[in-house]
Formats: sequence, C-alpha cells, structure tokens
Amino acid sequence: MTDQVRKIANTDRFLQLYNSGKTRTEIAQHYGVTAKMINRVVDYLGLLPFNRNDLAPSDEEDEFSRENLMLAPTVYKAAEPFRRRHMERLERETPACTYNRIYRTRTR
Repeated sequence: MTDQVRKIANTDRFLQLYNSGKTRTEIAQHYGVTAKMINRVVDYLGLLPFNRNDLAPSDEEDEFSRENLMLAPTVYKAAEPFRRRHMERLERETPACTYNRIYRTRTR
C-alpha cells in the first residue's frame, strides 16, 4: 500500500466525506487525486460501498427509523409485496419441504 493511501485513510475528513454520501469522484477532487486512488483507500479501510438507496427519503423518516429500531414507513411499504410473496410461498410449502429447508440445509 502506498503512503498516499495511508495518509488519506488516516484523516478524519475522509470518513466524514465518505459517510456523508459524497461520491468517490467528489472525494477525489477534494484530495486532488484520482477516483482509483479513493477506491484503494476504501479497500484499504475495508469500507462497504455506499448506496444512495440506503438513505432515508427524509430526515423525519431517518429519525423515526433510528428511534424505533423499525423500518422507515416508505421502506416498510416498499418491502410489503416481497414479504407477502414470501409468506405465501411458506404457506404453500409441504411439511417435507419445510423439514428439508430447516433441518437438512443446516447439517450440510
């Protein structure tokens, strides 16, 4: 690993920019380096890729979700069709299939 990667990784500002949702290109412009260099820093620190879809649509929903340890209302609403489909599949499942899914897959 180069000294430049370590130098950028050890600054508090890097994590502030990264966690605030700035793109890697924007962070690279801040440090005057290429986006590839920022990718190396992210790999060096073992950070998960940032996804704008993970952000709450509003500050109120973000606060609600954090305070209640529940899904934000818009996320809950978006997940409802998937949850319903999953429950329907479980209801149609035969007892043998349920047994195999729960017990056999654990012993492999």
